[in-house]
Amino acid sequence: MKLPAENYKGIEFIRISCLPEDQRQKLETNFSKSRIIKILKGSELIKDCIQFSDYSEWYAKNFKVEIAPSKPLLKRGLLLPSFKARKVLG
Repeated sequence: MKLPAENYKGIEFIRISCLPEDQRQKLETNFSKSRIIKILKGSELIKDCIQFSDYSEWYAKNFKVEIAPSKPLLKRGLLLPSFKARKVLG
């Protein structure tokens, strides 16, 4: 499952320590350590952060994203806008 982003002062990020175990293990082996950032949040220094854009790109490459097949929303003759024709008086 892909984690939602945390946001601090406009920086969207995720914490490695909040990842599910399978993602954390995979991240340790195939993610560039130079992409890990530190964020000072108040007086707390968070050392295990990844920008959300980097995480999203990594996640897409490493985990199969399943998308439910879409159903046609408009079938011939169905779901047309409902309105009544009015006779224009002249």
